[in-house]
Amino acid sequence: RQRINKLADAAPVFESVARRREARAIAAERNGDLITARDNFFMASVHWGAAQWPIDENDTQNLFYNAKKRECYTRYAKLSEHRVEEVWIKVPGGRIPAWFHLPPGYRGGRLPVVIVVPGMDSYKEISVALNGDRWLARGMAVLAIDGPGQYESAVVGVPVTMEDWMATGRACFDWLAR
Repeated sequence: RQRINKLADAAPVFESVARRREARAIAAERNGDLITARDNFFMASVHWGAAQWPIDENDTQNLFYNAKKRECYTRYAKLSEHRVEEVWIKVPGGRIPAWFHLPPGYRGGRLPVVIVVPGMDSYKEISVALNGDRWLARGMAVLAIDGPGQYESAVVGVPVTMEDWMATGRACFDWLAR
């Protein structure tokens, strides 16, 4: 907090924290400390996403931060105590990114699902808690999305429109039904 005095300070500060967390994760993974690696990959992803927040265009910096966020979250997902799947859901404007979380111990069959839609200043990677998530702990699956115009959806060219948002709910339910 002390290093951010104006909006232009945010991205570089979050980037430096993300780099430190990612380096810790990589070192822990090399040493076989997979819990520390998992936790730090998750936090690195969150900080890469926070670094994107003040950027309002798809410039090289935003694309780099997004790629790092996705890379770290993918590495977290592989180490997670519950199953996390990368998902792309077709909507009229293209495809929106999501992460599908299954509760710990899931062995198959139907179960309740919560679809988490973060606000326009938030992103899917922080929608499910690292530990003790309120939905997963209750045996529910979670589909965490970036809707049209949000973070990674904007990066991949799905803009915010009323029509795309109206179609997103149906598209999520259709994906879940399949």
